Amino acid sequence: MLPSESKQGIEVSDLLEDIGRFGLGAVLEGIYGRFVLVYVFHDIWTIARDHCGEEQVYYWNRNGDLFFADNLAWLLRSLPVSPEYVEDLDSVRLFETPVGEETSYAGVKRLPPGSMLEFNSVGSNHVTKYWSVDGLSQVVSDPDQAAQNVQELLKAAIRRRSRFLTKGTVGAFVSGGLDSSYISALASAEGIQLRAGYTCAWRALDSVYDESCWAALLLGISV
Repeated sequence: MLPSESKQGIEVSDLLEDIGRFGLGAVLEGIYGRFVLVYVFHDIWTIARDHCGEEQVYYWNRNGDLFFADNLAWLLRSLPVSPEYVEDLDSVRLFETPVGEETSYAGVKRLPPGSMLEFNSVGSNHVTKYWSVDGLSQVVSDPDQAAQNVQELLKAAIRRRSRFLTKGTVGAFVSGGLDSSYISALASAEGIQLRAGYTCAWRALDSVYDESCWAALLLGISV
């Protein structure tokens, strides 16, 4: 099995064999979907996050001890001491939320998408990227061709994701903007029955985050 092929549903023994043949980074490039992979080899722990960052990974290296979890609240509850809460992060002041690797807790970081964290026996760690969307970029001079390419990519992504849908209700997060509206329309065109829609609403009428009016306009309903 080549490292560029999908590893969805692969057996652990086959995955380990591929890692031995091609290397961990090459194998990670070929795993599609959401995942967190923890790999231990010769006292080196490697934690990898999926390409698009659908699964979360938070970690804290305290005095050579590594703590990690896929949920920030769970990580904080498992720590031996409470890290300092940081209120004046630049990203919080600008975006009102931590972005990138930052969190609001000193020393607690979020592993970026398409990256892996290596933690060695002496208690140090470093983060490297094994995948980047930059390598997929194309230059298209014809706007109509560019639009067609984007549409085909979105359709392919929806079809790929639909393979893993369960029998439960399928919903869409709808803001009323172009992105969510178009993806919802494409999903419907691909035969996916969207039985529920979700959006965000705030009680404050002047909230810049209230998307309910735009979602209602898209759906033709009142709020």
